[in-house]
Amino acid sequence: MIESQTRPVYAIDMPGFGRSSRPDYSCIPEEAENRMDVDILRVHIILADPWNIPIISSRDLNSLQLGCWMHNTFRCTTVISPMFLHALPINPLWSLRVAGPLGPRVLKMIRADLIKNFSTQIDDAETKISNYIYHSNAQNSTGESAFYTLMNMFGWAKNPMEMRLETLDDKIPLTLIYGGKSWVDHYPAEEIVNRRPGSYVNFHMLDAGHHVYADQFESFNQIVIDACQVGVGDAGRRRQ
Repeated sequence: MIESQTRPVYAIDMPGFGRSSRPDYSCIPEEAENRMDVDILRVHIILADPWNIPIISSRDLNSLQLGCWMHNTFRCTTVISPMFLHALPINPLWSLRVAGPLGPRVLKMIRADLIKNFSTQIDDAETKISNYIYHSNAQNSTGESAFYTLMNMFGWAKNPMEMRLETLDDKIPLTLIYGGKSWVDHYPAEEIVNRRPGSYVNFHMLDAGHHVYADQFESFNQIVIDACQVGVGDAGRRRQ
């Protein structure tokens, strides 16, 4: 726990990630998801660029298809979404473990954007961030394996939350914060606002990538502070 200017902050690594333990997860999506469940029945829910909400659409499937065309001489051009590169049957951070001691150096090259995002907040971010991410993921990757079990072509979940959010207690305030430049599909947010007319639903779109808390940390922090001041049971809906 750390103290912010307004309230205590608990930073928790989920089991299988960061500095937490590495439990074995089931290869069955529903069972793996149930093991990750957290009791959220009496809290204010704030979702930062949430990955597992949208249902995959025909538009999304089309973006993953290969297209070839010929022009003058024989030539084939592949049109494919970058997410296809993440759809391979391997854990997302496998390259760090394969690199061994060179992992931090590899991270500096492949995720220079992430390190840059924290450079204004952390001294010597290039070294500290790369070392932290590497050493937090160099061990048994059970969390990543669970993520692979849950995902459907990386960009979507096998059991999306889009419809299940409708069953959430109307008294629980919900805040959704998305990055306008993120690869995560944010279209369900407006639908969720419409489906919960009697609930407090606050939808924010920031000029940021997936790591909204780093790209636009000042705006993100203020949204979280405002959301925490909303009392349980407050009704209404907003979009910003």
